[in-house]
Amino acid sequence: MKAQPLLKTFLVFVIVIFGCNQKTDLILSKQPYIKTTSLVPSDSFSISTKNAFDLYSTSLSYLTNAESEYISILNPNTQTISLYKNEDSQVSREIKIEIEGPNGIGELGFDSSHFLFSQDSIYIYNLQIGSLFLINEKGEVLNRYTITDYSDSINFPAPYPSNVRPIQSDFKQLFFPCGINNYPNDYENYPSVLSIDLESGQIKYPITYSNVYDQAFYGLSFKYDTGIAFNKNDNSITISYPVDNFIYKYYTENGNIEMKYGGSEHFDQIEFYDADPDKFERIDFINENEKLKNHALSNSDFAGILYDQFRNYYYRIAYIRPTIDEVKSGKTIPELSIIILDENLNKVGEDLFSSKIYDNSLLFISSSGLNIARKDLFEADENFIFFDTFIPKGIKDSK
Repeated sequence: MKAQPLLKTFLVFVIVIFGCNQKTDLILSKQPYIKTTSLVPSDSFSISTKNAFDLYSTSLSYLTNAESEYISILNPNTQTISLYKNEDSQVSREIKIEIEGPNGIGELGFDSSHFLFSQDSIYIYNLQIGSLFLINEKGEVLNRYTITDYSDSINFPAPYPSNVRPIQSDFKQLFFPCGINNYPNDYENYPSVLSIDLESGQIKYPITYSNVYDQAFYGLSFKYDTGIAFNKNDNSITISYPVDNFIYKYYTENGNIEMKYGGSEHFDQIEFYDADPDKFERIDFINENEKLKNHALSNSDFAGILYDQFRNYYYRIAYIRPTIDEVKSGKTIPELSIIILDENLNKVGEDLFSSKIYDNSLLFISSSGLNIARKDLFEADENFIFFDTFIPKGIKDSK
């Protein structure tokens, strides 16, 4: 990628709102479907960590081109990006990220993320300061953008990407899944997706929240973290909300939105914290924190959605959470369930993965399939992150 001239930090916001506001039922039972597809193991591989990073504070990105495949891992603890080529377990290149100076991007926090644009062009989002940086393979800053100005009194949405809610791109724009800075009073007009034009730096908010959020208060802020998946075949963004059984497909060229049921077979509905959507205005978050936490960690939800461009499937990530009694006794890790949807967002399968074996937050798509990190193997040997690879396959015994 040709280096762009360094732009001074600026902020241009254009709100072009298409709301996910078709009316959805707050209480919605499971809808029947015919299971025709299951995720089956096809391969496994590992990458070396040199005991320098872990499963929980890393950002992973994947890139494929005509020549090779690359995995990059951003480690905020050491301010480095490690590049792996063709699933080779050893690091092929390491990029040191500066904190200060002309190439400084600040100190990266636990929630920082990145997008591997090309071998020598990497976008890093520093959530702590609300800024996006483009660096090259030498760690030099080529461009910088302000994504969210935290000093502004306007309650802008907070881009909050992660490995289950990765940054997406059509290679002209980056798309960020958003959460909330503060609880708004009107979700149908509050943006849930942010896009930035990589040439001009112009920011748009193309999509707003599902109206489900205007029907009740769901508690802790992670219940509001949007997940998105970009499909370059039809230039669409599919949106998954943690507490909405429906998923929404937004077409970037004409603004049309399709809505499909994409719930889990493991829970009927997502329980709200309070029936009053404005309850947050009257909550003492300090004294009520334990109750809020217990509720959030004991009610299943959807963590994100991934698109498999190589096989034309979507995978919606559901967290099957323990009971409230289990949470109070110390069990807080949910089971991982993957909902399989075809190219038209019809549910065709769902598979459950044990939290004792698999990590529910480190998974990604590659040309080989859906790769899920092995938590059990990492706990035995922290010098490597092991992945099992799964591919969707038709099954004979349908239900």
